[in-house]
Amino acid sequence: NSLYVLFSAFLFLLLPLMEALTNLENYRQKLQHPSKVMALYLYTDWCGPCWRMYPLLDAWQKKHPEQLFFYKANIDEFPQLVDDFILKNVPIAVFYYDNIEIYRIKGWYDADVLDQKMERVMSFAK
Repeated sequence: NSLYVLFSAFLFLLLPLMEALTNLENYRQKLQHPSKVMALYLYTDWCGPCWRMYPLLDAWQKKHPEQLFFYKANIDEFPQLVDDFILKNVPIAVFYYDNIEIYRIKGWYDADVLDQKMERVMSFAK
């Protein structure tokens, strides 16, 4: 289990698979797309569940590149996002389709439960 966490941390920190937000200017515009589910993954560097969730969500982006795109944002770097999204905990993934928030995944889930939630999210893109 600790080896999985270490491996997940390696992926999370060294492989920039999701595009990181570099500033908050127009970040909501980046989440708009007429035919793709757009998502914002909110995390912190010190959050173990964030490290475990990241590769699972990234696998969904790789599996559906024409239908799904993730941005990621560290809330320690952008504390305004805590207020903007009324956050009480991380990780959280906020999904948009056609400029409307359609779903939130709050907290960490194992792969089977996350797959069920992601199937629901992806049903909007069909």
